[in-house]
Amino acid sequence: MKVFYHIPLISVFFLSIVSCGKGELENSNIDDIEPGSLMTLKSSLSESEINGFRNICLALRSKRLKLQSVTISPTNEFSLKETNCEKERQAEKVANFKTFIGSSNVPEYLFLNGVISDSYDTDIQTDQSGYLKSICSEIVDNDKLNKSDAETSFSVITYPSVHEVEFISFSSPNKFLYAYGRNNELTLAKRTEIETHRAQLSEDAQKDSFKSEYTLIRKIEFAVEMNQNDDYYGFIESVQKSHYCVNKKFSVLRQDIKFE
Repeated sequence: MKVFYHIPLISVFFLSIVSCGKGELENSNIDDIEPGSLMTLKSSLSESEINGFRNICLALRSKRLKLQSVTISPTNEFSLKETNCEKERQAEKVANFKTFIGSSNVPEYLFLNGVISDSYDTDIQTDQSGYLKSICSEIVDNDKLNKSDAETSFSVITYPSVHEVEFISFSSPNKFLYAYGRNNELTLAKRTEIETHRAQLSEDAQKDSFKSEYTLIRKIEFAVEMNQNDDYYGFIESVQKSHYCVNKKFSVLRQDIKFE
């Protein structure tokens, strides 16, 4: 069974360079909240967070180059643990996948053996594919962001539709997080007004346009091997997905990865 990589669809991408303290809302702390909770986005990140993203991007690039040059082609053991919406633990699933380079020169996974399941996360995150693709293309090679400037910050917020939001967050030196939320109170007319006139709004008005609260529906946290002396520097060590069900219940799926 051949597993192909699918890049997440992002319809609108905002990368903003702003002054420190301007255009910034409350810290969302998305890594600390559970699906079903309200999340308040912030429209800028600190310099330390930018540096954290940059370090992860460099690690993901190192992995991609190793894979593309066939310097390394590991077998990956996926260990999948799942707790459903009723907090019932499902039987652990284990399978082995081989990393290889597809015809488009993009890293992919090939299923070898084990328990077959659609729940495995088989998207290979690199600096050129996956959730950090847009960030890495801007942050690694952008001279402005490479300068040590305490007033430089950026944010990534996307709007797939009128009531939806996607957000990428740096949560710790070896982790990044994708979050998806919904806001049913934001009308089409209001969203159209914000997007149409945003460039003409004052900084305070732009800041206010982000104050709508969204309900966290899904979040995915990736842990990356950040030891540069490790053969698997830049490889994903674990993926944890949390998804909102109903009545403040949510499911959790954790995938740990071992390399051979």
